[in-house]
Formats: sequence, structure tokens, C-alpha cells
Amino acid sequence: MKDPRFRILIVSNKFQTGFDEPLIHSMYVDKKLSGVQCVQTLSRLNRTKSGKTDTFVLDFVNDTEKIVESFQPFYTSTVLTGETEPDKLYDLQNEIESFTIFSDDHIDRFCKEFYKDTETDERLHPIIDEVVDNFKNLENDEQKEEFKSKIQSFIRLYSYISQIINFTEVNWEKLYVFLRFLNKKLPKGITEKISIIDSVDLGSLRIQMMGESRLSLEDKGGEIEPMSGGTGGGIDEPELDLLSHIIQRINEVYG
Repeated sequence: MKDPRFRILIVSNKFQTGFDEPLIHSMYVDKKLSGVQCVQTLSRLNRTKSGKTDTFVLDFVNDTEKIVESFQPFYTSTVLTGETEPDKLYDLQNEIESFTIFSDDHIDRFCKEFYKDTETDERLHPIIDEVVDNFKNLENDEQKEEFKSKIQSFIRLYSYISQIINFTEVNWEKLYVFLRFLNKKLPKGITEKISIIDSVDLGSLRIQMMGESRLSLEDKGGEIEPMSGGTGGGIDEPELDLLSHIIQRINEVYG
């Protein structure tokens, strides 16, 4: 970041925690943020530096109310209401393996290729494709949704716990690497949202100040729940609209 040739950093999620670079001033957000993840991400800007008098965030996705809601529990004092239990990873692992969609051989072959010092991942895909075919052969959509929910819960829980605990369980690390790759290749389910942006080709973009507001937090303590092996708080009902209305709205907002 100190080299003038490298003034812009494009981030997926690797730098959402533990990346302390005081030179960072501006952030452009194009993904949904909430809770601890929101606080950790936007807080990359709060390191002080001589000559740095302010920061700037341009958010294309999130509502200001949701951002305030995410920061509120951490504004004064924060209490953790319980403990995160690593043993829940064993439960999730057993539940995932009960679907018999993949075997230890799949994981071993995948990790052997994954950790090789090669430039491409072309040899990883045939291994994952075998598992994807097994996934497609599950009896019904409910089973498919449950399997995806379980592996996503394992990924989230392991990713969180591995930041604060030194594991000696090699099989968890191998399973985590394998499931992350698998999760990306599984077909989208009936409850998973597909962004209309994937189907809209913008010919031009107009950026215009529409207004500004001053955000404020309440001076009170907050509570956060421990990370669990659960599947979250259910699925939000999708908001439906006519395609003609969506196109009209896109043109009104973005010109």
C-alpha cells in the first residue's frame, strides 16, 4: 500500500479481520454485510495515520439502518451470552457424512492436489464433479437443501473457531478446504436467490449525490450470541416484482 503503483486492493473476504493498514482511507462495498462481519469489515478503516483526518465508504448494497443495527451491540460494552463449542464441529461432520455423498478418498485426493504447488486447479474439478453428481442423485430438494445447509454451517463455524483456537484435528482442516470448494460448485437450490444483476448488462452508469444523513448510535450496552452449528434464522421470503418494474427502477436509479 505504500507503493504508489498499488493504491487499490480488491478483497473477497481474506482481509475482513486482522488486516491492520493505517494507509487505508476509502472502501467500496458491493456485498451484503451484517453483524460482526459488518463491524470487522468497515473497521479496517479506523487505524490512525499522520495526515489522515477522515475516512470514506461508498456502499452499493447495504441500507444505513442495517449498518447502524450491526454496530449498535458493540458501541459501548458488549456481553457474550454463551460459549462457542468446538465439539459441535463433530456433530456437523457426522451429519454431513451421513448423506454418503463423498468419501474419505474424495477428500484425500482433493487435498493432495489442492496443496500441490501448481498454477491451475484443473485437477480439482473432476474430483468435485463426482461429488456433485452424487448430490444431484439425492431423492428430493429437501435433502439437497439440508445437505447444503449443513456444509455451510460447518464452513462458518470452523472458519470462526480456527481464528481463536489452535486445532490439532487435521481431518477438520481437510474437510473445511474440501467443503469450501464443493459449496461453490453445487447447483443453486430453490430457496437461493439469483441476482438479477447477473442477467442485466449495464451500458452506462451515472453517479449522483441523492442526499446525506448523520448516523447515530444509542449509548447502551449490547449482547451477541455465540457462534453455533445451527443453520441460521430461517430463509427470508423473496420480494417479487414484475421484470418491467425492475428494469424501470434500475434505469431511474442508475440512469
